[in-house]
Order: sequence, then C-alpha cells, then structure tokens
Amino acid sequence: MKIKTRNSGGLTLIEALIWFAIFAAVVAGVFALYSQSRNSSNASTVNKELSTIFSQTEQLFASEDTAQLTSGGNRLAMNLGIYPSSLKTTKGGIKVQNVFGGEVTIEGQSPSGFSIQYTNIPKGEVCANIVKSQKAVGWDSVGTVKYNDSYKISDVSTYCGTNGSGVIALKFSRDNANGATTP
Repeated sequence: MKIKTRNSGGLTLIEALIWFAIFAAVVAGVFALYSQSRNSSNASTVNKELSTIFSQTEQLFASEDTAQLTSGGNRLAMNLGIYPSSLKTTKGGIKVQNVFGGEVTIEGQSPSGFSIQYTNIPKGEVCANIVKSQKAVGWDSVGTVKYNDSYKISDVSTYCGTNGSGVIALKFSRDNANGATTP
C-alpha cells in the first residue's frame, strides 16, 4: 500500500501572513528611526543657524542701532550676510524659510536689541533641543523661557509641549546687545 504524500514545497497562507507581518514591522521601525534621525539633524541645523545669526548680528551692530532691522529686516540681514546659506530664500528675496518650512524673521529693538523668529518648529523633543542648546549662545529669552538665574529645564518642557502635538513659533530675543540702556 502506497501512502500519498503532500507537496510541501510552497508557503501556506498562514506562513505568508507571518512573513508579511515581520516585514511590515521592520519597515515601520526603519521609518520611525529615519524620522527621528531627520528631526535631530534638522534641529542641529537650526541651532547652527541661530548661533550664526546671533554672532553676525552682534558683530555687525556692535556700535549701531539695531532698529534698522525692523523695516525690511530680512532683506537687510541677507544683504549683510547675517543669514547663513542653509536658509532658503524666495525668488524676491524677502521671505526666508527654515528647514521645517516655516518663516524666519528678524527684528531690531532700539537701541541694540534684536529678535529672530522661527515658525513651524515641531513641538516636543525638537523644540526642547533647540531651546536648551540656545541657552549657551547668549540669547536673553525665547518665548516665556528666560535664560537667567531662574532658568529651569521644566520651563522648557512646559513651553515646548509634547511630541506630535503640533508646531510652535520660537522667538529668540537679545536685549541691548552692546550694553546700551534703553532711553
């Protein structure tokens, strides 16, 4: 008596589904790591840009009134080389964009203060990374966070919110950069 055997050369439906599930999990993991890596890289780019803008503005306006930056500040900042080349500009050269696609604007406050605003920054870890890193640059504040003796990391966490909760506009301010006092 001969027993018929089944051909087991192919995959069953269950085996195919298991392989598909494993493949989907690997792909999802790769995308999550890529997104996190990209956000970290973009935050690093913003930190470098803000440091450059800060030092260039302080250097160029060491003995000048920064109120000149209030009217047409972006064009003046581009003409003077305040903005680094990593920032994108529109065809007319008035609007400046950051790596997150938000606008960058600069304003002067008489006699020697200035502020720079970055919009469309992701809340949570990216925002907190930028805010914490800029403390060492010399800014006086960003939004409600003051870089003084009462600075706390918990203030940064409260200000930046949680991951995935939207975007935020960060406005970094430097008050009286060249030591002058407001009249």
